[in-house]
Amino acid sequence: MTLAQALRQAIERGVRRWAARTANELRAAAPVATGTLRRSIRAVPVPLGARLVAGSAAATYTNRGTRSHPINPRRRRALAWPTPTGMVIVGPRTVRGWLVADLGTGRKGVRRAINAVMHPGIRGTGWWTNTIRAASGRLATELTTALRAVRNMVRA
Repeated sequence: MTLAQALRQAIERGVRRWAARTANELRAAAPVATGTLRRSIRAVPVPLGARLVAGSAAATYTNRGTRSHPINPRRRRALAWPTPTGMVIVGPRTVRGWLVADLGTGRKGVRRAINAVMHPGIRGTGWWTNTIRAASGRLATELTTALRAVRNMVRA
């Protein structure tokens, strides 16, 4: 094995070891609602290293946050969402109003017609960014350890 090949293998091994440990730290730091985000985090090997990937779109939203935005019905003419008491359904009743029914309590009321509901947005927690920053100092340590192994191999 040439020195160049040994160096390349050592760098790949060091970076991949760092990425695997950091992926575990990211899984631990990820917010958990259903566990999908946590399960989607992985370290993918690439030439001369690894890439940390979250396969869930929720990673960006929970890390950076979102702005306020409208929520429109897509599949139906009504919006529905869960509440602590059951399910709320908002849908057309007449031209003048919308029927709002809480299926948990059975209460009904008429509201004015609406085209959309405004989501207030969410504040990002920075969990991905903060974990990567905290782990970045360890990358130099992993590479130093891997390169020392090459140095010891060359000396022998």
